[in-house]
Amino acid sequence: MLKNKISFEFYYNTYNCQSEGVLNAENFDRYINRAKRVLDSFICCDSLKSEESLAVMLCVCEIAEALYREENISAIKSENIDGYSVTFEREGCGKKKIRDIVLGRLGKTGILYSGVE
Repeated sequence: MLKNKISFEFYYNTYNCQSEGVLNAENFDRYINRAKRVLDSFICCDSLKSEESLAVMLCVCEIAEALYREENISAIKSENIDGYSVTFEREGCGKKKIRDIVLGRLGKTGILYSGVE
């Protein structure tokens, strides 16, 4: 598992530039730990250079937010007034969204498994 400790202060100050993010202090550890486990399947080495380490930490934060949104944020997909029916659609994170985040953040660093493209 990734050894980088990502604190709520890093998430708030660095990732979100001192503005409110999707995660709060209560649910932060849960989603960051899940994001680290997801990212572990993409990374092929434990020893990272400092610039790679920062990129990995930012990537973990972005994945954590995507995981949170998938579980907690939904939008109205359709609505019917006559019979009053509302259908909600989850934002949906999915494997493709996670893969896009990882490739966008870490694609050119050389730390991903060679099978990830």
